Amino acid sequence: MNNLTARRVHNFRVHNRPSRWAAVLLTAVSPVACDAIVGAGAREFDPSIVCDDAGCACAEGRGDCDGDADNGCETDLNQPANCGACGNVCDNGDCQNLTCACEGGFADCDGNPVTVCETDLQNDGSHCGSCERDCLGGTCKNGLCEPQMIPNTNAYGFGVHHGDVYFTHLSQPGLFRAPANGGLAEKFSDSDALGLIVRIYKDQVVWSATDSVVSTPLDGSPSTVIAQQVEPLYQMWVGGDQVYFDAPDDMMPTFSALMRVPLAGGAPEKITVLGETKFLVDFAASEAHVYWDDVTLIRRAPHDSTTASDFLNSPTSPTFFSADDKYLYFAGSQSGTYAVPLTGGAASEIADAAPGYGSIQSDGENVYFLTFADGDAAVSVWRVPRDGAAPAVKLAEDAYAYSGQPISVDDEWVYWLSETAVARVPK
Repeated sequence: MNNLTARRVHNFRVHNRPSRWAAVLLTAVSPVACDAIVGAGAREFDPSIVCDDAGCACAEGRGDCDGDADNGCETDLNQPANCGACGNVCDNGDCQNLTCACEGGFADCDGNPVTVCETDLQNDGSHCGSCERDCLGGTCKNGLCEPQMIPNTNAYGFGVHHGDVYFTHLSQPGLFRAPANGGLAEKFSDSDALGLIVRIYKDQVVWSATDSVVSTPLDGSPSTVIAQQVEPLYQMWVGGDQVYFDAPDDMMPTFSALMRVPLAGGAPEKITVLGETKFLVDFAASEAHVYWDDVTLIRRAPHDSTTASDFLNSPTSPTFFSADDKYLYFAGSQSGTYAVPLTGGAASEIADAAPGYGSIQSDGENVYFLTFADGDAAVSVWRVPRDGAAPAVKLAEDAYAYSGQPISVDDEWVYWLSETAVARVPK
């Protein structure tokens, strides 16, 4: 090697050290010098280096990862050990087009290009199923947060308000309250009736008993019996300061009539009476109307009238209902979750995540619902945007859940009834 060539090789080594972050830019030298570095009379003989009048650099997809100028840009950057740049290791994935493509169940959750695909989405309690999905102290298993059981809540019906669970007990009379984060349950009402359904509305816990409908203020004031009921109730909703409940039929789960009583108390009145060939499976109340099904026809009535009007010819026979300030939601008789604007219009299927159907609840942003399928061991808990703008996401599975019992949501959790307790999972 003559002195000129030796000086050029020395310059290449000093100014072109390996980088963990990007392909190395070779020192700016003339094409003649580039020929000398490559060690051949024509630089096109080494495709790992490209040169022009401005100098030489590693070709796209190549890198000088060993720092040895004599062998140029020796490293293929489209392989897991150096993916896209020297030192970028693609664990739990494959390098494709200079980018790490994670294997199923792994993701880059820390944003660090050196540790791409570092997170196990199947078992990481902070990134369960997807990045940033935190199980909030619970266990992640197979990409789903395991349900957390709220102790001392052997409930028949329940509602959640400001971190407390209000519930009726399967075997003890009255209304009870227990901290959602754990703690002893306490009796919350002065009524000794055996309780059933629970709805929380404004500052009241409205709950049904075997012989009455009761209202208990959240501040612990004495309870008030707002209606006497001969038969136990199977469903109840509150809206517009009115309490709606069913008049049960012998042929469950259908009802023979829909009843209403003011929240302040008074004489119950019938909103609708159904004929022998028609049936009502469920109903729900918004702040302006009560809605119910009549086979595939959904009807409604304002809170200050018993005059009903047709609201929607449903594309399926509805089963479970819910409402918020914008939509009426219902589950199809076989599958699907639907939303229809309270102002009227067509029903949209916002989720067809799984066969089966179950209870629905909205928090004003998302809709949470339960599904089951004949033969499946578990009920699934789902979340979907209330406008259906994104696919439904499965949040949990529970082999002991009751898909037809009401569910509840607060700022962080969705709750449902499991075998011996109220269960919950992060929203």
